[in-house]
Amino acid sequence: CHAGSLDKALQVVEAIKARGLRCDELVYNTLMDGCVKANDIRAGVGLFEEMIANGMRPSTITHSILSKLYQHAGYEDSAEMVAQLYFHHGIERPSGKGFSRRFNPRSPQRHQDR
Repeated sequence: CHAGSLDKALQVVEAIKARGLRCDELVYNTLMDGCVKANDIRAGVGLFEEMIANGMRPSTITHSILSKLYQHAGYEDSAEMVAQLYFHHGIERPSGKGFSRRFNPRSPQRHQDR
């Protein structure tokens, strides 16, 4: 995925699943990051939904990747789009020290955290 071969990476994942194996969060995050680079929001959101359906809890890294996915697709309020996606699936967004400031565009300390 990082080399720009999203289609090949997705084929490998399908082969893994065909053998009865499951992907972990790292695999999903890597694939979703590849979707950011390929500007393929549909595939990225689909992978997120598959991840949730397989019982995985998204991390702050997943949240960040989803936000980038929406930003690259041209959504001005990517944080709100990600919040709606999490709400739709009934899961809480990740939290942690500084997390809300980094992902809140209205936060006065947002730019200080970088």
